[in-house]
Amino acid sequence: MSNPPLRRDRTPADLSPPDAAHPLPNPGRRAVLTAGLLAGASLTLAGIPGLRSAAASTQNPAGGAPDPGAGRPSPFLLAEPDSCTAPGPTDPAPRPLRILFMGGTIFLGPPAVEYALARGHHVTLFNRGRSNPHWFNDVPADRLRKLRGDRKTGDLESLRAVAGEKPFDAIIDTSAYFTPDVAQLVEALGAENIARYVMVSTINVYAGNGTIDADENDALVAPSADDFRSDDLEHYGPGKCACEKAALRLLGDRCALVRPALIGGPRDASDRLTYWPWRISQGGPTLLPEGRGAPIQVIDNRDLGRFLVTLAESKHSGAFNAVGSITMPWHATMGELVRASLAGAAAAGITVKDFEPIWADADFLAEQNVGPWMSMPAWVPHSAPGMAGFARRSGARAASAGLTRRPLEETCRDLLKWLPGSFDRREKHIERLKREAAERGEPAPKLPDPRRLRAGLTREREAEVLAAWAKATGGKR
Repeated sequence: MSNPPLRRDRTPADLSPPDAAHPLPNPGRRAVLTAGLLAGASLTLAGIPGLRSAAASTQNPAGGAPDPGAGRPSPFLLAEPDSCTAPGPTDPAPRPLRILFMGGTIFLGPPAVEYALARGHHVTLFNRGRSNPHWFNDVPADRLRKLRGDRKTGDLESLRAVAGEKPFDAIIDTSAYFTPDVAQLVEALGAENIARYVMVSTINVYAGNGTIDADENDALVAPSADDFRSDDLEHYGPGKCACEKAALRLLGDRCALVRPALIGGPRDASDRLTYWPWRISQGGPTLLPEGRGAPIQVIDNRDLGRFLVTLAESKHSGAFNAVGSITMPWHATMGELVRASLAGAAAAGITVKDFEPIWADADFLAEQNVGPWMSMPAWVPHSAPGMAGFARRSGARAASAGLTRRPLEETCRDLLKWLPGSFDRREKHIERLKREAAERGEPAPKLPDPRRLRAGLTREREAEVLAAWAKATGGKR
């Protein structure tokens, strides 16, 4: 499942973990599972097949996100390049390519841009210039240029202005969500000026999650209509499916459609994977879901960015499940994530004291209103109806096309090294948003605590659940 980014035109009012501040009455196991998954949709997972029908009648514990003004940056779409995000020594490509990035300055785009530059390619960035516009300012103009526009409003004039130049060898598109995003891009440049098109899709395009090791031929959801746009995250999978179909219709076998699982790594604004190495590094009794063998699929944003450029350089076409693991089994486990978090903490120079894993089963967590995915990030119980294959999709085709993956320990280490500075930048950014609101004579926006993780349980809520577990099990560990 790829991660729909935080809406770039919204400032979230309160996206704290639902169990921390908004406990729900006990609505039953399936409803809790559904609520947790849908709460996580605002950050990561949207419209899980098999759970959509229950969503309409289930309260979303994360609450709404009012729109205080179009174009305002989210307080957590701010990061800075640092040593743990640099691509490292890289061999040059056989020949330099002209690559257009649609986006490129938030989370997934930067490592792809950095790797493309390291490979010797010539990069063009197209975006609104509102998220980290200063990034890559030190790159020589003959290696990187920036075009401004807004595909959501159809403002593609800067692309039309360069359409008469030499064709782009590849487009890497990290921000297509509905058919018009693809169709208008192709119309602006002309299909003849696009040699390769690499689009970030999602595993949410699949109609179900019931089959273990399902590959790219698994059935897809019904795509959204060609003229459809919506901010409702329920339409995330159908919208991406519509993008895929539009790309194939307009560009045929020039397309590579990348369907990632959960994306984690430095610069992650939602803390979805970050919660686990952070929490485990704090030590003490730690609530964990289901059991050591519970499957998860996660891919480091730097590995995914590298794969996008690899596809741009190649002639591989079609769909690719970028699910992280590059050998069978195609998933990791919660137990492996715990071990990687401990090893990553040690590598980051953090001494973990008195860590004790407390594995609670899915039924107990549901009884405690601790939902999957948001409160227990990265995890969905495979025992849930129709979810046996969730986090167990095959990644064989992506591996054969050149996807590589760093050890999970390295991702955890780099998250722990990056997170303290990220907290500082979030705090400064929120202060800037408040100051700008005051300068406009507007009320200060309601913003999340910049030093509170946006996924997982608070320590206070975790302690309550651990106490309930000890009572229910007679102190069993």
